[in-house]
Amino acid sequence: MKSSMNDLIFCKLQYILIIIWFAFPSSIRGQSFDQSVNAYFSQLRLPAVAVAIAYEDSLIYFNSIGVANGESIGPNHIFGIASVTKTMSAVALEKAIASGELHWDDKIDKFPNKYFTPARWDSRTTLGHLFSMTADSEPPGTNFLYNGSKFNIPFNAFQVLNNADTSINMVARFTYEIDHSILYPLKMNHTINRFDEVQMDSLSHFLVPPYAYIDSLGKYQLQDFNFKSINSGPAFGMMSSVNDLVTYSNALDDHTLLTKDQFATITHPYYAGSPYGLGWFTSKIEGLNVFWAYGYGDNDAAILLKVPEKKLTFILLSASSMPSESSRMGYGYPLNSVLVISFVKNYLLKANDQEIEYGMNVSEILRQVKEYNQRNHTDFFVKELYAKASLGLLLRESLMDNREQARDLLYAYLKLEGRGVEIQSPLIFELLEKCPASRFDRCKKLMIHKYKKSRFFHPVTAVIIGNMLDEAGKTSKAIKYYKSVADGDAYRESNDKFFAMMWLAKYYKNRDFDLSEDYLKRVIKYKENISAKDFQYQEAVELLSQKP
Repeated sequence: MKSSMNDLIFCKLQYILIIIWFAFPSSIRGQSFDQSVNAYFSQLRLPAVAVAIAYEDSLIYFNSIGVANGESIGPNHIFGIASVTKTMSAVALEKAIASGELHWDDKIDKFPNKYFTPARWDSRTTLGHLFSMTADSEPPGTNFLYNGSKFNIPFNAFQVLNNADTSINMVARFTYEIDHSILYPLKMNHTINRFDEVQMDSLSHFLVPPYAYIDSLGKYQLQDFNFKSINSGPAFGMMSSVNDLVTYSNALDDHTLLTKDQFATITHPYYAGSPYGLGWFTSKIEGLNVFWAYGYGDNDAAILLKVPEKKLTFILLSASSMPSESSRMGYGYPLNSVLVISFVKNYLLKANDQEIEYGMNVSEILRQVKEYNQRNHTDFFVKELYAKASLGLLLRESLMDNREQARDLLYAYLKLEGRGVEIQSPLIFELLEKCPASRFDRCKKLMIHKYKKSRFFHPVTAVIIGNMLDEAGKTSKAIKYYKSVADGDAYRESNDKFFAMMWLAKYYKNRDFDLSEDYLKRVIKYKENISAKDFQYQEAVELLSQKP
């Protein structure tokens, strides 16, 4: 009995020490991460943002800038979370699937919906294909391509789960299910999935207004926000707070919402090598499983990243889209974000005393990268170098003081990694396209060769390579890459497919009009299927009318 009591006391002391170790405000770890966060806020000149880290259900770090209704932003303030909504959709459906009401291999044809044309899928497409971002591939289920809007197609699957009144709101079945399966049980009282007058009376004070970055002004501008327009579907539209997302994350860890096996189902890669499960990205960082989602709205951005083995959650909520615009996390790689990099370094690697000054001489940067990698038995600091270069090249011109410095960092990364550069993400090709200097010519050739040899396919990468070859005057080779995207019906909602089809239509206009006409007609058909009669649609109609 005495031994058991001693064990209990020891366990309690150990738990208290862990909390102190994480939370003590003057710790070197906290200072280092705080410096990174503040530098990030400053570099992006963000007008309203909150960053937090939680251990289990307790905040151990919080930092914010901006105000809402005259009050400094705190953990209960409400931001748009955009595509982080997808995680809750997946959780709600997995709960229903576990009860036998639905199945991930149910064909989407079982759930007719007048708001989405059947031309956007085929008879093989399942709920699992749509929730795994593999519905665009041929055959469905074989290749990941992030398509946020297509994720909304199955919202009628929620119609089998409840009897909410859809005459009031067409997505009422969805919002009702999210309320009753997640928000109400967890008492997530600062989370909104639709306009409700009573709820808005109590929460409007906490809403953080959106901002848009105006290029011509070189600054953010406050946007009008209509409370009554708040609405959501399976893919996006919800709003939430830091505290509520911590509650949600912890409920997944302690299996309040889903069993361990159910959560494993939606966070397991949909196919070997995919960065995505069902509504969740899935990654491995420093040997740890990391499950995450990011949001990229018109005027909001969000990151929710979980490390269950460490009981840690990282959260970013922004009232502007800039954090997501400048990180390309939709390619499936969380370390594209310099803030995620800092979180990993400080709270997983615990290498908080190993900061590199990225404004110094590149040779000194490389020396420190190699030293820190060797000291920690990791390649993490190479990834940090890549993230710093990426941010510098992806930021808007008026936010980046020295673009050439970012190119220097990318060149240093390529020299360091050599042929080991990962090509599963299109990001490296997008960055190389932003580096016109001749010193990158050899790097581009090596990466194109590696992509070709790998037989891996991504429409974004194929189009970028086509652009590089066309710019270099190698048009015949460029055509092959454009055609690899443009031909066939796969990826028919991809902007890169539309670009490739329009490029080929213009190229063949005076060479083979029948072929040009075929591309133009397909552009028009695909655009009409997704109700996107934009400038490309209008241009295709105009070119088609010019038949000789």
